Formats: sequence, structure tokens, C-alpha cells
Amino acid sequence: MDREYYYKIATLLVGFEGDQIEEIKKHKVRNWLAWHIIKSPFFHTLFQGEGEDEPGKKDGMMDLLLLFLKNIPAIGMVIISSLWKRKVLLFTNGVDRLFQNEEGKRVNALIDPLIIEKAITDYIYIEKDRTTNTSAPLMRRDFDEDAFRILIGGLTRILIKTGYKSKVSHTLHSSLQDYFSKKGETIPDYSCIIQHFLCAFYAEYLFYNCFYLIIRPRFIVGSEQVATGKMAAALNRGIPMIELQHGLVEDNHPYYDYHPILANYRKELVLPTKIGVFGNFYKDFLLKCPVWNQDQIVAIGYYRMELKRKLYNRTFAEPLRILFPTQWTTYTESLQLIEFLKTKTKELSFEFIIKPHPLEPSHHLTGYEHAVSNSGFEFKSLRSDIYECMYTADLVIGFDSTVLLEAISLGIPVITIATKDFPDGLNSFLNTTSLMEAIKPAKNLDEIFSYTLQLATNEDFRNAWKAECEKLGDYVYQKNYLEKVTTMIHELKR
Repeated sequence: MDREYYYKIATLLVGFEGDQIEEIKKHKVRNWLAWHIIKSPFFHTLFQGEGEDEPGKKDGMMDLLLLFLKNIPAIGMVIISSLWKRKVLLFTNGVDRLFQNEEGKRVNALIDPLIIEKAITDYIYIEKDRTTNTSAPLMRRDFDEDAFRILIGGLTRILIKTGYKSKVSHTLHSSLQDYFSKKGETIPDYSCIIQHFLCAFYAEYLFYNCFYLIIRPRFIVGSEQVATGKMAAALNRGIPMIELQHGLVEDNHPYYDYHPILANYRKELVLPTKIGVFGNFYKDFLLKCPVWNQDQIVAIGYYRMELKRKLYNRTFAEPLRILFPTQWTTYTESLQLIEFLKTKTKELSFEFIIKPHPLEPSHHLTGYEHAVSNSGFEFKSLRSDIYECMYTADLVIGFDSTVLLEAISLGIPVITIATKDFPDGLNSFLNTTSLMEAIKPAKNLDEIFSYTLQLATNEDFRNAWKAECEKLGDYVYQKNYLEKVTTMIHELKR
């Protein structure tokens, strides 16, 4: 992952909004700004390459037809049950089944807690599942959302063939090319891809507009639905929609961050009725952008973190246990850290545990295994549970991993390592100074060891650091998940 390019592109797209607002406001799909619809998928196209989101590209028509036919009975049952009672519609994704319960069932960390804690009782559970995980899910889905792909994909192709929004696509792309050129960047001719995004949005909008009319949901809950046809259809029908935070929210995030001028066009953006975020840290971040308003954002916490907090009760004991979660983007720097700490084992007694990132390529794993051989350091497997590692840690050292935020929420001191892109580590990544007392930035290897030595030998320093972690950990991950999420839903229904 080229992080410098990632943030350059994200920043340019926000700048484009401010520079080209007169052009942007001219182009709409129904009542929605066409730019808002294409922004996120266009960003991912620039960064990852074209064709990532095209319906039916990876599956043959026969596969999609068979999937649709297989789900028809289940879809029919959902429609029939909705005639008698209005329910809550839950859009879920199989990739979010992030952990197992005591019975070995996979739990969707975002949606399932609403059911587990009985915040929602009568619901329709629609899951998009392209995972290879064979573990049994905790919640039985009513049907597979991908069953609709053949219908939405077919309608998309019809719209493309009729030239729907072709002129708008070329105009927007021309404006983007001109703006990027002024900033020293070139982009390929993606005008056809932009047209595809607009047609796919409108096809999804038309389909779900009809679907909502039939099943009449009381409200809808999902994640990563901003600027989708699903959300636009809900807004069109006056159905409240809750968006749940998925992963980190950082500067210029294509889903969540916009140029301030777009606040003047809020009614023409496809935004949720409410957005539930992990904590007030993220709420404060979103409110820096005037597109969002105070009542729209609710800090509800994160169910998985709530469970982990109850399990962590470690007290400091020698030797110091240090956890290092790797990032596949900082392999060279990680090896330098390991080699440096190997020279410090005579100055301080400590245990060093390396947990590789799930996306680490095989040659990185081989390199790490070689680096720790005969060192006494422990190298965990890819499948090892990061939380099991954190439960026994006194200190976490890392780059810009979300593990660092989770660590301070457990009360574990954290050191974040500076890089060229992020001189204050995770703090730079998040563009904040508010967490530095808990997540201490280290400019070099000697500063890392200085903090580590003080933590191990100075009780007052250690206690003060841990106290900051507990305070700021609550700021990042709100406590009392059930109370907060229930209140949000109650306010929605009023």
C-alpha cells in the first residue's frame, strides 16, 4: 500500500470539491449530487484499479441466476411476514464476522450485538457473504443480498446501453482531469467507469425503492452505505437509516470527510439519519466537517471492545511484556526495530511478542522468523488472536495500527513509531494531538527504548501513563454500549 499516494489522492478529491463546486452542483441523479455518488468508488478506482465494484464481473450470469433462484423462497417468506408486521431491516456483511463466541459461532461485530443485547427484536437479516470462512455464523440470515445482483446488474447494463448519464460522466471526468493536472497528477480516462458508477447507483436506487415499498421497514441499519442507492431509496421513502462506523475514520476519508462548501448542499447528499461511531473522538472528528451535525452523530461504543475490557485485568509484573503488531507497509522499519531491541536485552529484562498483520505477505513472515531466531523473541502465527496477545501485554509498540487504539482502551500504554509519512506515528495518521499522552510518539529507536525503560523502572511514570490510557481510551471507545445504542434507536423512533 502506497500510503503517500493514498492520502494525496484523498486530499485532491476534497480539494476538487471546493475548487469545482460550480460544476459539481449542476450534475445530479434524481435529487442527489452525482459527485457524491461517485466519490468513494472513484477514489478506490484511482487507488486500486478499475472494475472493483462492477456487478457480475467476477461471477457468471448462470451463477447469479442460480443464486437468485435459490433465494426466492426465503425472499418470499420475508415479503409475506412483512405484510403482517413492520420490521427493522439489517444490511450485514460476512466479512464483519470478526470473532467467535463461546460456542464457536462467528459474530458480526457491528450488527449482531443489536440483536444479542435485544436493542432490536423484530428484524430482517440480509447478509452479503463472499467470505471463505466456513465457521457457523451466530445469526441466521433471512436471505443472501447477492441474490439481487442479477436484477440490479441487469438494470445497470440496460442504463449504460441507453447512454444514461454518459454526458455527465464525461463532463465530471474532464473536470477531474483538469484539476488533477493543475496539481501535477494525471489520471486515465475513467469516464466510462464513472458512468458505470452512476448507472449502478440508479439501478440500485430503483430496485430498493420498490423493495422498501413492499416490505415497509420501520428503519434500516447498515455499514458503509453512505452514498449508495440503498440509502438514497430509504431517504426517498422517508425511512430512517442508521450508519455504523466501520474501521478508522481519518482525514479526507471518502465516505465521511468533505470540503466545507458541501455543507450548503447537505440535502443533496446521500447521508444517514444517524451515524453510530465508536467514541467521542470520532464524533469530534466528524464535526470538524460542517456537512455533519451534532444530533446526527452518536457515540455508541464498540461491542467487541466492551467484551474485551471485561477480560483484561493484568497488573504489572517483571519481566516487561511488549507486544508488537506489525504492519505490512512498514516491513523494513519493523526489522530495524527488532534488530535494535535485540541489542537491549542486557540493559532491560523484557519479553518481546511479534504478532504479524493478517495481510503480511509470505516473504515478510519468513523474514520475521529469521530475524527472531535465537533471540528469545516470540513470533506468533497469522491466526493467533491479537486480543489474547494484548491480555498479557504491559506495553504495545506499533506504527499506525488500530490495535494501538484498542490497547489504550484496555489501559495498556502505547508507543507509536514515527515514519516519513507520519512524523508522530498514529497521531499524525489521525491528524490529532489529543491522544499523545496515551499513545506516545517516538521519533527514533533510542526514544522508543527510553520510554520502555521508564515504564519498566519508574512506577510513578507508569501509573501516570496508564491513567492517561484509561481516560483517553474511553474517549476513543465509548463505554456502556447497550445504553448508548438503545438511546440512539429510541430517539430514531420518536
